[in-house]
Amino acid sequence: MRTSTIYGATILSAMAVMVSNVHAQHRELGAHEHGQGILNIAVEGQRVSMELSAPGADIVGFEHDATTDDQKAALKTAKEKLSEALSLFRLSGKAGCKVAETEVTFQTEEDGDHKDHHEHASEAAAGHDDAHKHEAHAKEHDHDHADHNDKHAHHAEFRATYDIKCETPAALTGIAFGYFDMFKNAQRLKVNVVTDKGQTSLQATREKPEVSLSGLM
Repeated sequence: MRTSTIYGATILSAMAVMVSNVHAQHRELGAHEHGQGILNIAVEGQRVSMELSAPGADIVGFEHDATTDDQKAALKTAKEKLSEALSLFRLSGKAGCKVAETEVTFQTEEDGDHKDHHEHASEAAAGHDDAHKHEAHAKEHDHDHADHNDKHAHHAEFRATYDIKCETPAALTGIAFGYFDMFKNAQRLKVNVVTDKGQTSLQATREKPEVSLSGLM
């Protein structure tokens, strides 16, 4: 029992370090890369834990809070699709895997650079003496503001966690990704795997929607 506890703590610790490094990369790079998501996988005994992070643009086509009826409907549909873990990530059939628990969230974060841009533009506009020029500048700024808002004002992403139990984890020889069929804007997934045999990073793409886990279990 003690050995199992220590082993489990080691796996979860490695997973935590992996996730921490991914989040640190996000902070350093600023906006995430559209088209690319990250899937972290940790295997401990019969338990397979997964964590998916994907840009909002990949899943619903926008990166801000849902405001229109269409956007709210798209968000609801996306969460339903993201809840279907074994349709998104088809684990080897002989492993006998079943989902025990799923959680899906959509998070938005305002970009600080957007606020600076907005204040700077306002100060520039205040220096215009001519009312017509001021109005034209304001309209131009509104246009730029809208473009900036779409591209940079918010970084939004979906996060989904899956707790999966597999009867025979050793039979997990690969994963086929239905993810790309469900989400047309998604192009790549970086797949980080932690097992008792170590850590490895793989990549699934729209052109090659599968990864091998041979030798990792």
